Amino acid sequence: MGCSKDQPESLSTSPFELPDGSTLNLGIEKYHCPEMFFDPASFGFDGGRDLEPLNLYLKSSNISNLTQSVPKLVSDSIFKCDTDLQANLHGNMIVVGGAASYDGLPQRLGKEVEMIVRESVPHAVGGVLSPLNNERSVAAWLGGSILGSMGSMNDLFVTKKEYDEVGAGIIEKKCP
Repeated sequence: MGCSKDQPESLSTSPFELPDGSTLNLGIEKYHCPEMFFDPASFGFDGGRDLEPLNLYLKSSNISNLTQSVPKLVSDSIFKCDTDLQANLHGNMIVVGGAASYDGLPQRLGKEVEMIVRESVPHAVGGVLSPLNNERSVAAWLGGSILGSMGSMNDLFVTKKEYDEVGAGIIEKKCP
């Protein structure tokens, strides 16, 4: 992490085994994907035209978010919440999913969000929680499974029949 796309390719290579059993030796490439989370503009990502072939450009409601860094998006989300909650949210970030398995990503995300948030919330104490590497990619599913199995959640579930009868308004009735 922390490698720009213009850095010389003098980094050591690491073997990466593909699902078909073939192996690739990755050098600087292993730093490009996670670095795009922190500085998408340095890779020429223009936030719209790059996605046009995938037809995602037209579906995006906020094209400007496509060129913002993940730390900026996280800090913006924190600032959109009630001011009484901001310090608590900043101190309880959880990083999960496949991309969270990149070495050092949770720590770097925490540091970069802290730099942004400290300017507005000086008493905030940053904290990034992240499961072990081998659990990060499925942690969100595990959490959803645990939440879904709690008896207290049954009253909040919306069945297809309820949705068909009432429509989207059922959400507001069940989860005021």
